[in-house]
Amino acid sequence: MSDVPAALRAEVVLRAGKCGSGTMNTNRSQSKEEMTRTVEELDLDFHNFRCCGDEDLYPFGCPDCGRPMVFCYECDTLYGDLKSLENKVFQINHSDPAKPIFACPECGHEFEYWFIRDGRHKISFERWVEAGFGHILKDREQG
Repeated sequence: MSDVPAALRAEVVLRAGKCGSGTMNTNRSQSKEEMTRTVEELDLDFHNFRCCGDEDLYPFGCPDCGRPMVFCYECDTLYGDLKSLENKVFQINHSDPAKPIFACPECGHEFEYWFIRDGRHKISFERWVEAGFGHILKDREQG
């Protein structure tokens, strides 16, 4: 868990009930808020994402299988495999709003063309970190 930012490590420790010191208890209300908070564009460490030079990133999760992903809505690049950010070879519908924009690489769930607009595919910090992707979030202690 050393690749996970410090604030998220504390959150996971609290969640697991391993908190024994009084100093960590002061973070308990913040951690509850963090657990219900969703991952947003500004939470991502942009150094990990290279597609168009003007990355506008939308972190989200598949509603069927839960797979975390990131979509660059500036250039329509899908980071469908967050374990291998170099792998951006996913079929994207760039022009027909009547058809799905792409399908989940894991389960095939089709995402409606304007899926970003409804906000239904947001993913919580807790789920993001549990999936093993805390290392691509900014370390919030550094700002």
